[in-house]
Amino acid sequence: MNDADNRDDLSITLGIEEEFFLVDPDSRDLLADPDPAIFEACEARIEPHKVTRELLRSQIETNTRVCASVAEAREAL
Repeated sequence: MNDADNRDDLSITLGIEEEFFLVDPDSRDLLADPDPAIFEACEARIEPHKVTRELLRSQIETNTRVCASVAEAREAL
């Protein structure tokens, strides 16, 4: 059973995620072991909890909150 089966309100929600690769500006190689300061700087500039690390260390993800409409998601960007 999934979470949707337990909800009284089965309205549709959505969110937007973007994934970014962390790349060395000189070599253009993916950063195998990025400095944690990169992640901290992204969090400070965007908002805490809107930037997350991905399984691949050379990748980060930004996301919106859960939204009830496309218009709300657009505004969240």
